[in-house]
Amino acid sequence: MYVRKLKGKSIPIIFEKEGINALQVSSELLIALFGGLSQAESESISMNVEVGICHNIKNGKVHFCYRSFLGYRKGADGNPEIVPKEAEIIKWIYRDYLLGKTLQAIAQELNNDGIPKANGKTNWTGANIMSILRNEKYKGDALLQKTYVVDCISKKTKKNNGELPMYYVKNSHPAIIERSVFDKVQEEIARRSSKPKIKETGTKTALGKYSGKYALSEMLYCGECGKPYRRITWNIRGEHKVVWRCVSRFDYGKSYMSNVSSI
Repeated sequence: MYVRKLKGKSIPIIFEKEGINALQVSSELLIALFGGLSQAESESISMNVEVGICHNIKNGKVHFCYRSFLGYRKGADGNPEIVPKEAEIIKWIYRDYLLGKTLQAIAQELNNDGIPKANGKTNWTGANIMSILRNEKYKGDALLQKTYVVDCISKKTKKNNGELPMYYVKNSHPAIIERSVFDKVQEEIARRSSKPKIKETGTKTALGKYSGKYALSEMLYCGECGKPYRRITWNIRGEHKVVWRCVSRFDYGKSYMSNVSSI
């Protein structure tokens, strides 16, 4: 396409290796011919590389992209080894998440402290934190072939949704996070994401978004209905008083939850 555009403006393209001048009459046929041969060669090389990668995956050989992976580096023996200082950051992230902090709050603290990511930048986001919390490599395991290259020409990478087999390797490298802690974090992620996304008709309180704003947020639950307690400010004769109340009692009134008191 670009050769034709330039040719239409009488601008030549010289392919020195093949000895082709794009302005010559036979050039388009030669360019198409050499282009087809080059593509066939690229496809052949890509297929050989793919066979080698699949062989390594089936044998449980774990590949680490150390430049974008916090907590590990390539050891002298070629295997992953833990970077102590970075490992403490990973442990801190897991610990704070289990203590009730939101993804955004953790990211903000890391940014405020100037703690860099694996690429050296200090622009942490909630998505970065979630990626770390969900990554099984931090407990010493590895899920292989999560993504794959669609074709060798575009080199576009696509998430593997069952198009290719995936392999799970246990204890493939030293763990930073204990399995029990990792499993608790996955349960907490599931709990936060399972909250109702819409407000019930006729109620005052929407529960769709996890909040870690206050010390007791998402930590107090009603023993009668199972709903969380919510921080509420009462105004009694001009005097403000902060209490924690079951959201069912708050939404439906005393007649619905007569046995539940405020804290």
